[in-house]
Amino acid sequence: MPAEPKVAEFAPSVDELTPYDKEHAVAYMRLPDADADKPDWREIARIVLGLDPPLNRIVRDAHSKVI
Repeated sequence: MPAEPKVAEFAPSVDELTPYDKEHAVAYMRLPDADADKPDWREIARIVLGLDPPLNRIVRDAHSKVI
């Protein structure tokens, strides 16, 4: 299985899908489900985005607003 693409500090914020969005589509789809049980945002960052906390919550929020 190929490695997950590296998550940038900020997701693109344009009106059309970008190559970055297409590369991270699986993570974008996983974020609402991961957030449904209201876990600690650091757990979501570690599991869904592959980032090690401490992580600025802005990174997670920037990616979840793409949906």
